[in-house]
Amino acid sequence: MFSLVYTVSSLLGMLFAIHAICMRLLLLALVLCTWVAAVPTALLTRQQQLEAVTEDEVSLYVPSAVVAGAVSCGSRAVNAFDCGPACDKLNDAGTEVLYYDGDGERDPWIYLLHIPSDEALVIAHSPTNFSSFVSVLIDADFWLSTVDGPLAEDMDFEDGKNIAVHSGFLRSVNKTYEELKKRLIAAMDDLEDEISVVRFEGHSMGAASAAIEAVALSSLVKERGLDLRLTTFGSPRVGNEDFVDLLEATIPLENRARITNQNDKVPHLPGFPYKHYNGEVYIPKEDEKEIPTPAAHCDGREDDRCASKFNFFQRSKEAHEGPYFDQTLSRSVCTNADAYPPK
Repeated sequence: MFSLVYTVSSLLGMLFAIHAICMRLLLLALVLCTWVAAVPTALLTRQQQLEAVTEDEVSLYVPSAVVAGAVSCGSRAVNAFDCGPACDKLNDAGTEVLYYDGDGERDPWIYLLHIPSDEALVIAHSPTNFSSFVSVLIDADFWLSTVDGPLAEDMDFEDGKNIAVHSGFLRSVNKTYEELKKRLIAAMDDLEDEISVVRFEGHSMGAASAAIEAVALSSLVKERGLDLRLTTFGSPRVGNEDFVDLLEATIPLENRARITNQNDKVPHLPGFPYKHYNGEVYIPKEDEKEIPTPAAHCDGREDDRCASKFNFFQRSKEAHEGPYFDQTLSRSVCTNADAYPPK
């Protein structure tokens, strides 16, 4: 009899334990279901909070896009203002070419422009020339290299920091940096009563070069009481976290815009340990109704509501060319076939 009672008691105990476990699992399932159901709502709310760019901001971005488009067409085209609509707009603005270098292949084009109507000096770099194998090799040299020499001397960073950037981009910048610096100083001195801002601009590889030079030359610009603006289009990641920290500390957020277009694949390159700096301005696809038009300010260095939301299979080469506020940035829009290397 005692054995029977003990057996029944044990069975009841097991049933109560199983019941308790089931209730806990049910409660956990309810919590998870509630959380999963809330996630889309939370994401939608977050998406709705993206701040739209203003008309005044677009009016600053468009001239930079015009420059970034023109400089891909080669020095003969830009010097003659004969490269299509972008060069026509530069010519109408009274633009002067103060300095240029490069060949569009082994060495990307670099320009120092004076645009009187904008009261601006503009330093602009050409993007990768995909018709040139040696130009593509610059992109392919994506190991991180520590910044040293004249560039490092002009960057204001603390001891112990390892400021490192893309090796190919660094090598390109180093080739012309000292001459560019000399020409910029002369232009700022000669035009001191005619300029109020120095702009650094570029598309793709040119965007990366512009970012490196903006950090290095910022002290020279600021000590003359001039504004400095960095506006880039379709920029790849440029350097490591120490470099990004330095850029963000050197150039105020309101003075920089890293503009990305839809599902462009280039802003996703290179990968870790490269970082993006914050200040992304995202141009959405037509079906992204939750993103303000014509573009939105994104939060942080890589906002998962903006360009970084696209996975590897969703990214596009075509989106890299734009349009960026109605400007297509590609050598395909250059109209003077004799003025630049063959496509």
